[in-house]
Amino acid sequence: MDEKKEKVLADFTDMMKGLYGGELVSLNLYGEAAAGEPGENHRQVKLLAVLNGVGPSQLKRYAGVNAKWSKKGIPVPLMLTQDTLETSTDVFPIEFFEMKESYRLLHGKDILSGLEISDENLRRQCEEQVKGKFIHLRQEYIEVSGDKKALSHLIAASIEPFTEIMRNILRLEGKGAPVKKDVIIKEFCREASLDDAPFMGALAVRRGGLTPSTEELDRLYAAYLAEVGRMAEFIDKMAM
Repeated sequence: MDEKKEKVLADFTDMMKGLYGGELVSLNLYGEAAAGEPGENHRQVKLLAVLNGVGPSQLKRYAGVNAKWSKKGIPVPLMLTQDTLETSTDVFPIEFFEMKESYRLLHGKDILSGLEISDENLRRQCEEQVKGKFIHLRQEYIEVSGDKKALSHLIAASIEPFTEIMRNILRLEGKGAPVKKDVIIKEFCREASLDDAPFMGALAVRRGGLTPSTEELDRLYAAYLAEVGRMAEFIDKMAM
């Protein structure tokens, strides 16, 4: 992040320390803003605040300062207790793996480094998500077919979650966890023996670098849907 954003983040950290005092166990920046993604200007700020308790009192205190910090580009932090964090990795393995892999400790105890996440739980959530999004991609086509703008949006909106699933599968396969989306797509497709062209086309639509005609968009959708189906099959057959 640039110097201005770093200053806002430092001021926010000081505010949180003053707002919660000893109740604030740990404050972390995680995700793209912590790791950075080459070639992309927008890095979404994600924050995790671990508190001794998360009840109406703690929530109301933050509600009182939310408008001010929202205007500065700081979203509402994810607020959890340490117990909730440590007992939820089986339910949200992808989300917590993202935190553990790319984070910066801003204040307090380093909790994320010690989180234990099961490979099978991670694989299962990837399978559930890709199959769910595959069904959504098919069903939504009925409503957007013939509408170039709506179909373009459907394809563009779906590629980011698919690349996050790919990234986690590469991690499970021992291939590392690349950050740049085009690298993720190419490496995953190589590993799963898929055609990367439809995924790269979807990514280009999302980035605004590809504005196909209605006919071209339909062809891209058909190829994209086929490869997403093969992606689901690959993940389903993985052995942990």
